[in-house]
Formats: sequence, structure tokens, C-alpha cells
Amino acid sequence: MKRDMVLKTIVLVIGLAVAILTWFGFRTIDNQAQQIDKLEQRIEKKDNQIHYLEENNQEQNEVIESSSTQKIQDSVEVCRIRF
Repeated sequence: MKRDMVLKTIVLVIGLAVAILTWFGFRTIDNQAQQIDKLEQRIEKKDNQIHYLEENNQEQNEVIESSSTQKIQDSVEVCRIRF
């Protein structure tokens, strides 16, 4: 009788422990999934920023190149007029 009660108590404690550990496990998984989602959103935002900056940099390079070419052409033209 007493042995029966001890076995039932042990089974109950083990069952409660499994239930609690399972709950904490799922909670941890949910938290990690949320963190992953946030990090993926940050990565996408950073990728968009990088893409924008690369395009902007390319446009600036083209403007600088065009301006340099124009200055060279203007200098050549001035030299032709003088000589």
C-alpha cells in the first residue's frame, strides 16, 4: 500500500517535470523564432540600404566622371582658342 503510494507520487512528479520542461522548451522555441524573424527583417533592411547606397554611389561616380570629362574638354577648347 505504502509502496503503491510512493510509485504513484514518483510517476506524478516525473509527469509534472516532463510537462514543465515541455512548456519551457516550446516557450524557448517561440522566443527564438521571434528573434530569428526580427534578425531577418534587420538583414533585409540592411540589404535594402546597401543596395540604395550602391546605386547612389554609382550615380555619383557617373556625375563626377561626366564633370571631369567636361572640364577636360573645356580646357582643351580653351587651349585651342589661345593657340
